[in-house]
Amino acid sequence: MITLEDKIGYIFSNRELLSEALLHPSHPTAGSRSQFQRLEYFGDSVLGFFIRKELLRSFPYENEGALTHRESFLVSTETCLKVAERLGLDEYLLCACPSDMTRSKMLADAVEALLGAMNLDGGEEPCRRFVETYWKPLFNSYKEPPKDSKSQLQERLQLLIHKTPVYAKVEMKGEAHQPCFTCSVEFEGNLFYGCGGSIQSAQQDAAKNALEWLRESDEALAVLPDVYRY
Repeated sequence: MITLEDKIGYIFSNRELLSEALLHPSHPTAGSRSQFQRLEYFGDSVLGFFIRKELLRSFPYENEGALTHRESFLVSTETCLKVAERLGLDEYLLCACPSDMTRSKMLADAVEALLGAMNLDGGEEPCRRFVETYWKPLFNSYKEPPKDSKSQLQERLQLLIHKTPVYAKVEMKGEAHQPCFTCSVEFEGNLFYGCGGSIQSAQQDAAKNALEWLRESDEALAVLPDVYRY
C-alpha cells in the first residue's frame, strides 16, 4: 500500500511532526496546543524560498516583476490545492467537516504545513525534491508570467472603461481557525461576489467571477464600450 511518505519521497524520523502537519485545529483531538498553523506559517516561507530559487534558475532573463507574477501563481492556494489533490491529501488530513470551499483551503494549507514539517525533520534536501517533483512541472505552464484574477480584471477595466474596480468586505463567517470571508467587487454598477479563507482569496474569487462574466456574458457586451473584444 502506498503511503503519504511514499508519495512525498521522504520518511520522517520524528513522526510526531508528520502527525501535527496533518491535524487541523478544527479537529476535536487537536486541542489548544495544535502545531498545524505554526508548521503552515513556516512551510509558507520554505515553499517561497525554493520557488524563488528555481525561478531564478529557470528564467534568468526575466525581471523582478515578471518573477513575482510567476511566484504568486506557484504559491497560490489554487496551486497548493492541485498539489494536495495529486497527493490525495484528503485521505490523510484530520479536520472537521466544513464546506467544500473551506476544506479546499485547509488542504492547501496542509501542503505548506507538510513542507514545514519536512524541513524541520530533514532539512532542505527533502523539501527541494518535493518542490521539484510537484511544482517544477508547473513552471512552464505559461510562456508569459501568469497574472492573478485581480491584476487581470484591473488591466481589462483600465483598457475598456479607464476605471479601477472597487472591492469591499461583505461578511466573515466561521471560527477563527477556519474563517470564511465574502467579498465583493463593483464597476459600472455591476456587482460580483467571491468567497475564500482570507480576504485576499475572497477578492480573487470575486475578480475571477467578474472576469468570467466579461468573457462570456452578452449582457457585458451591451454595457461596455464597443472596443471590448476577446
